[in-house]
Formats: sequence, structure tokens, C-alpha cells
Amino acid sequence: MKFKKIIPITALALSAIFLSACTQNNNKVVFSDYWAKDATLTVDSISETLEYDVTTDKAELQAQNYFFSYSNGKYTTSLSTEVSEEGKTVYVLESTLTIDVTYRYGVQAEKTFNDRVYSRVKFHKAANALQPISSHKEVKSTTPANNEAVSLESCYLQYDYTMDVTYSGTDVKSVMVENKEGSTLSENTYSIDNEKYTYLDNEQLLFALRGVKPTANGSNTFLVYNPFLNAAQKVKATYSAATGADTNFAIDGVTGKQTVQYIPVKIELDEKNPGQAQTAWIAETTDSTNNKYRNVMLRLETPLSYGYGTLIYTLKNANFSK
Repeated sequence: MKFKKIIPITALALSAIFLSACTQNNNKVVFSDYWAKDATLTVDSISETLEYDVTTDKAELQAQNYFFSYSNGKYTTSLSTEVSEEGKTVYVLESTLTIDVTYRYGVQAEKTFNDRVYSRVKFHKAANALQPISSHKEVKSTTPANNEAVSLESCYLQYDYTMDVTYSGTDVKSVMVENKEGSTLSENTYSIDNEKYTYLDNEQLLFALRGVKPTANGSNTFLVYNPFLNAAQKVKATYSAATGADTNFAIDGVTGKQTVQYIPVKIELDEKNPGQAQTAWIAETTDSTNNKYRNVMLRLETPLSYGYGTLIYTLKNANFSK
């Protein structure tokens, strides 16, 4: 199993989502509880579920000399709180992506895989900068191979592994296990230099993006640990001015069309060759004490490798914590 120099995926074909926000002089991010109805109060208990449909920008995507397509894509997140061994309230965020991927080679040869990515991450509250505690990730997925296929089997690469990352302050340990054989693929330790930038675990980033109040055309650089590189990478996010979009997702079981103001966020590695950028739509804060849309992520566009196409996540149901 080989891994390229990428940001760890949040879900299938997803790179990480990062933050830009009102910051202090040392570039560290200030978080607020915008996932709560009243963001001015400290959240000690929360229960929220978000459901997204996942599609692509084209019905069928062309690689080298073969084709592939995605169907039945669903992405669900579940946010809750629990009491840690130290007696502190911490967040627990579970995310699951399921999607069918069909590869087609030649006229009749095709095969469909039921890809699944599950993650569970624990982290401290906003007052403690959402500092990560641990993350667990299970990946069973395929990705198109960037080569001229000579058979159906050579059209794709398969991944089947579990990744565990634990944090003790700025000390990090990661363990990657191959699921079929149970063998350890990697085991690393690392110390994050957080003097200048806020650091987060990759698996909490989609949620953490909701906890900042962005400045139009502003940007921020911060750190996220990449277990594939055993290093912390700098990531730059740039916010555009708020704009409106017509949406049709259910809120606490009530459906209806509404126009929601959102902030487009461009996310890319802060490196010489950053690769393709992602775009997330984050609902704008309506009222800090009566925040109807909870800064929820309305949409995410993440490019597939090698420019094959784009995965699009669209919010369909939001059951917010009361």
C-alpha cells in the first residue's frame, strides 16, 4: 500500500478543510460556539446530526483508457459530548461516508465497490481551542490508478487500513494498521511546534471551520498533522465575501426552500506546489444569540486526483442540538 504526499483524507477523495478567522497577533485562531443556537453561552451538552448527498460533476469520469463513476453517495456526521477521564466535557465527532464506485474497462468489463470511510475524533471545547485528543479512522476504498489500464483490475488501487492518532499536548503518536492481515504499516511519534499557529487533527476540520468568524478576503495559515508524512503541514485558507444561495434542506425535520447567506472558503496547502484547492460553503452567522443555521457546511467541492472530476457534498438534513 503506497501513499503519495497528500493531506490525509477526511472522507473518500477528501483532502482536509482548514480555517481562516479573526486571529491574534500570533496567528492563532479564536473559536466560538457557532454550532449552538446561542454562541455566547458555553456548550456543555450537544447532540447534532448532519446528512449530505455526495455526487460528482459528471455522470461518468474518464481516466486514462478507462471510465469510473460514483453513485449512492451519503455522508453523515454525528456530534455529541462526553466527560473525559479528567472530568472535562469534550466533543466526540463521528463521520461516515459510503459511496459505490464502478470502474469500466472496455465494452463490458466493469466492477462496483462499496467504499466506506469512518472516523471518530475527540477534542476539547472552543475555550480550549478545540485542541485534539485522539482520532480513529477506518478506510476501505478504491481510487483510480493514474496509468494506462491493461485489464479491469489495473484501473484502480485499493485501500484497507485503520489509522489511530493520539495527542498529549503537542506530542503526537500515529499507528497505521493494514486491516486484512493486521500488520502494522507505520508507527510514528512527532512533536508539533504550536508557538505560532493553531493545530488541529484532520478529522475535526470540517466541524472546526464552523467555529470561526471569517474576515472577507482574509486568510490564515495553521498546522495539521499528516500521519502519512509524520509531519505538520501548513495550510492556507482564504475567505470570500458572503453571498446567498437557494437551499432545500430539512432543519429538525421541517423541509422548505430558503435563501441562506454563506461564506465561500478556498483551502489549499501553503506550499510551492499546493495542488488543487477545495471550496466549502459555510453558513454565515445570522445572530450570535439566535443563530438559525449554526454556521453549518452547506456544500463542499473537492477535486479528485489528476483532475478527473469533482466530488460534491450537498446538505440534505440538519438535526441541530436544541
